[in-house]
Amino acid sequence: MSKRRSVDQIRRLLREADATCAKGLTVADVCRKLGIAENTYYRWRQQHDPAQGDDSRRVRALETEVERLKLLVAELLLDKKMLQDVAKKKVVTACQQRAAADYLVRTYKVSQRRASRVLGRARSTLRYGARDRTDESTAGPCHQENWSAGIPVSAIVRIHARLEKGAGR
Repeated sequence: MSKRRSVDQIRRLLREADATCAKGLTVADVCRKLGIAENTYYRWRQQHDPAQGDDSRRVRALETEVERLKLLVAELLLDKKMLQDVAKKKVVTACQQRAAADYLVRTYKVSQRRASRVLGRARSTLRYGARDRTDESTAGPCHQENWSAGIPVSAIVRIHARLEKGAGR
């Protein structure tokens, strides 16, 4: 009755056979020691060679690395193309950079995060639009032309607070 062995057992036996062959024993002696026929040994060697298993594993790892590198190169080429496209225009102010980022997002269908990375700007600066400073309703209290007897209102509020604090003693 033949004894079935798993793939792991066969690979372990082949490693043992390699080690004993390296000590100077013949294949026939190794097969006798392991309790298998020489034909079985050669068939196993052909099917389950440990060197082939390592090679196939290494090839698969290299293939995944090549795919990763191809994606990286494709992204870098797209970044280069986007930069060349934007470099044709003069982009100096934040408003112009915001417009350039919007152009990249629309034209190349990339995210705003990637467009800001290509332009070298923080995403937060690309999100906000410029305020219209002529409209006083949107301006804060520090920007209002609110003066009382030549003193800014904010200074009057601070003086009043200090006087109240001193009077409470």
